[in-house]
Amino acid sequence: MIIADKDMQVVIRPQDIPPQGRHFDFDLDSSQLNERVAEVRKVADHQSLMPPSYVFNSAPKASLKVYRRGNSVEIHGSLFGAYSTPCSRCAEDTEVKLDVPVNITLEKSAGKEGEQDDVAIGYYVGEEIELQSVVEEFAVLALPFSVLCSEGCKGLCTSCGANLNSEMCACPPAEGDERFAVLRGLKIQ
Repeated sequence: MIIADKDMQVVIRPQDIPPQGRHFDFDLDSSQLNERVAEVRKVADHQSLMPPSYVFNSAPKASLKVYRRGNSVEIHGSLFGAYSTPCSRCAEDTEVKLDVPVNITLEKSAGKEGEQDDVAIGYYVGEEIELQSVVEEFAVLALPFSVLCSEGCKGLCTSCGANLNSEMCACPPAEGDERFAVLRGLKIQ
């Protein structure tokens, strides 16, 4: 049985998955996904390296095949979409395509210590699995820490802050560290 609640969550019961498996196509809620990404930023807020901001402007699409293997549930498929984030060099908004393979085995949690040690195996509690939450986790984990608008991005001038991709700055060229000024006149033969 598939249940879609008022928030359009796709919920399955493992015992209702037929032997041949079941196919699911659904859209993730972009506002809910943005909230989840924001939660990750809040956790990292006190750390020295802050992850960039990511915004999903449209709903990513998931296409999954779900199988039951004994007490385990295997989920295979993919997630497609796009998000925007500032370029790590020039800070311009950059749209990035998201294409994430989704492959995981879920086992019913027995409440044992160390259950979370295997990254290829996830655990669910109760008699239902919320597929949207599983796929959201894959989306969040696929977000890179550094994004470039292009491989040739020149970034910002470290003196005046000009975007070197679109304008030339008027800053004088750096002459280097004064401690090594003596070496500038050195001729190597």
